[in-house]
Amino acid sequence: MRQLLYILLFLGNVLCLFATHNRGGEITYQYIGNPYSSNPYEKYKYLFTITVYMNDGEQVADRCYDTLYFGDGTSAVVARTNGPTGICDCGNIPCGQLLCTGYKINTYTVTHSYGGPGNYLVRMYDPMRNVGVLNIPNSGDQVFYIETLLNISDVFNKSYINNSPQFKIIPRDFACIGKCWVFNAGAYDPDGDSLSYELTECRGIDKNTGQIGVPIPGYAYPNQIGNSGTFSINPANGMVTWCSPTLQGEYNFAFKVYEWRNVNGQWKRLGYVLRDIQIVVGVCLNNPPVFQSISDTCVVAGISPVTINKTILATDPEGASLEMESVGTPYTVASPTANFSATPSTGTITGYFSWNIQCQHIKKDPYMVIFRVSEKPTSSDCFSKNTLSTYTVFNIRVLAPPPKNLTSTPIGNSIVLNWNHSDCAVNPKNPVVEYWIYRKDSCDIRTPSYCESGVPASWGYAYIGKTLYPATTYTDNNNGAGLVHGINYSYIVLAIHRDGAQSIASNAVCQQLKYDTPIIMNVDVQSTSTNAGNIYVRWMNPIAGTNGLDTLLYTAPYTLKVYEKIYPNGSYNLINTFNYSYFAAMPSTLSINSTTLNTQNNQYEYKIEFYSNNSLLTTSRPATSVFLKTIPNDRKIELQWNYTVPWINTKHYVYRKGPSDVSFNLIGTTTQPYFKDTVLVNKQTYCYKVQTEGAYTDPFVPKPLLNFSQEKCDVPTDKTAPCASSLSITSNCENGRVELKWNKPLQKCNDDVIKYYLYYKPTEEDDFVVIDSIFNLNDTVFTFDNITSIAGCFALVFIDSAGNKSPINSSNTACTDNCPEFELPNVVTFNDDGVNDFFMAIKVKYVKDIDLKIYNRWGQLVYETKDPYFKWNGSVRQTGQRCSDGTYFYTCIVNEIRLKGIIPRKLKGYFQVFR
Repeated sequence: MRQLLYILLFLGNVLCLFATHNRGGEITYQYIGNPYSSNPYEKYKYLFTITVYMNDGEQVADRCYDTLYFGDGTSAVVARTNGPTGICDCGNIPCGQLLCTGYKINTYTVTHSYGGPGNYLVRMYDPMRNVGVLNIPNSGDQVFYIETLLNISDVFNKSYINNSPQFKIIPRDFACIGKCWVFNAGAYDPDGDSLSYELTECRGIDKNTGQIGVPIPGYAYPNQIGNSGTFSINPANGMVTWCSPTLQGEYNFAFKVYEWRNVNGQWKRLGYVLRDIQIVVGVCLNNPPVFQSISDTCVVAGISPVTINKTILATDPEGASLEMESVGTPYTVASPTANFSATPSTGTITGYFSWNIQCQHIKKDPYMVIFRVSEKPTSSDCFSKNTLSTYTVFNIRVLAPPPKNLTSTPIGNSIVLNWNHSDCAVNPKNPVVEYWIYRKDSCDIRTPSYCESGVPASWGYAYIGKTLYPATTYTDNNNGAGLVHGINYSYIVLAIHRDGAQSIASNAVCQQLKYDTPIIMNVDVQSTSTNAGNIYVRWMNPIAGTNGLDTLLYTAPYTLKVYEKIYPNGSYNLINTFNYSYFAAMPSTLSINSTTLNTQNNQYEYKIEFYSNNSLLTTSRPATSVFLKTIPNDRKIELQWNYTVPWINTKHYVYRKGPSDVSFNLIGTTTQPYFKDTVLVNKQTYCYKVQTEGAYTDPFVPKPLLNFSQEKCDVPTDKTAPCASSLSITSNCENGRVELKWNKPLQKCNDDVIKYYLYYKPTEEDDFVVIDSIFNLNDTVFTFDNITSIAGCFALVFIDSAGNKSPINSSNTACTDNCPEFELPNVVTFNDDGVNDFFMAIKVKYVKDIDLKIYNRWGQLVYETKDPYFKWNGSVRQTGQRCSDGTYFYTCIVNEIRLKGIIPRKLKGYFQVFR
């Protein structure tokens, strides 16, 4: 508060002496520390610059020094650093740079070090904003304020090695009544971080609370004065548009420029700069210059530089003299930087943009180049109505070249991919960090269109994995499950650069698996037992030739090893081995019978390894037996079965052996691994087995593939609860009557209901308890008469012959509430004449108890009770004597019996006592 008082006193004193002056400004910073230092004051070191645009003149307050607050509890008084010396009352301090008559720019630079990571709000405020700003009430009395948020973090890719956004264009464009005004600050980020823009209020100090950096009370955006159309900023390129001003005068607005950095594939916001800008609006007789349309472009970087040459044309409707300038990131990137030139001319002006683009210029987001054409001033006034400007934006996408020479080689159930690095994999600014691999399950050889990077979703490719640079080999084994024979697989590879930029796609390759690995065709359960089960396993062996095994490369002897495990969590055990001294000796198919298995309770999985010259060459895709589960219910049994096999099962045959059957009979087919067998007899045994029919998509593999599950027996049992019936309630508070009604059980889901249970709970929070059982199913009405409380909830539950109960829910539950009454008289006569001799309640209903206190007119307690049916004869509790005539007062808490529980109701009043 002491600081606020100082600011306000200073503001008042200075304004008495000098005119106000601040029009706009910003705070920027550069990193000048040593990132390798262990001393935080060397590591987290920055050079800050305050830039202020202000009025200039003899009666205008000048600032030889300004104060910067660093956000860590410290501040510094900073001398001005720009302009000549000796022409102002600042001694040897520079006097600022005069931009034109009455308008200059002041800069103040200072170095500051921080003790560690954190978010630091760096601020500057000055008590003199210029007077007459239409959208800031009493602008001359408002503090001028700007801020910048500095984020220092060791996590965000060393974001302390960071420079704030910088601004290239000085705000001095004139705006015309009735014409759209456009402005761009020419912001760029020296580190190549992405920028976004957001309008915000002009800020100052709340004079009531002393809070610094809050929106100025009563601030309005420029378009809100005089209903002046729309006022906006493009969040991507920072272009400010006002369409259109209607009132002459000065306006201020502010915007934040946020910087974003891609860290491990995620965008992190590092901080922002708040810039405050002034607009001068007047009447114009001329029109602003016009740019000829400019088309955005893109190039693919490579080993050889790619040159962009662009001619920029602009004309002035009145033939005025024109100047053109350009700003943007291409002028600040790693060498070579872009070049621009334009010679001032009359009527039409031509600008020339050129840039030799190399690998270090690859960037995820487009480069933005801003061109500004202005009418050459005819006077020394910066805000001359004859000096109008126009802006246009030129976007350049610099794409990464593709990985080269992608090839594919099938080995067993996998396909091995190899490629060469892209031409720009190694570059000093944005190297390749990963390669992403995509696959499509069909042959699709395509070439990306011009300027098409990444893998569009429309191509139908799916991401399957990545390698870290410099690895250029990837084995696709379908995440360990193995690829499928007979399917064409297409692949493409992307190079991913450090900032997340995706390259153009590599050449596509199409490949099939070869027949150089065993292919399992049967895992067929042939007998069910807990210790003597039998599973038949059959497979196709590798073939030799172009589409199979290269027997010249992979030589004899050849070995096949068959492994078995309990699925899914068991360990593989070797159960069979087949050895061949030469390839032709190996039959095209082989089979085994695995015995002494617990096929009743276990599911089994098999795989076959193939060895060449005693070295493991390939492994088949695993395949499991079909495992059947049964779920018994009321007169039905549901069947579910599962399997994990490399072929596709398209049909399932369901077999049953009933209580009177001597063998299994086919009872149905299905395309899904599910079947419901209905119209059964409860408590009878039914046995089932399922046979699957499938095939590989490859026509070379024999088909159909038929495999049985184990046999599974079960007994249908009624486990289905009856349906709930809707319950209705009718209650009468006056006579304490409650009537419940419901419908008789429905045949479709309540055909074996044998009785009803009636449940009750006195309050919503209580638990239901059974209060009656009803065995006559024709009874659908139940009545309670003359009960002391009708509040409560009732539920009706159906019970079937198996003891299943219908659930209690909202449909079969009904609640009702009491209508409590309690009333006291206002006159009583304690004279023992048999009439009105007691003070007692006139009405009492659905009341648990009370807390009644009666006081005389002097506030003395004369009677109290908790009994709602009390009868007071007028005796004073202290003396036992009858109370005297007069007025008596009472308070009473009536505890009412309600559905929600005991609810207190407060009463207070008075009554008269007469003799």
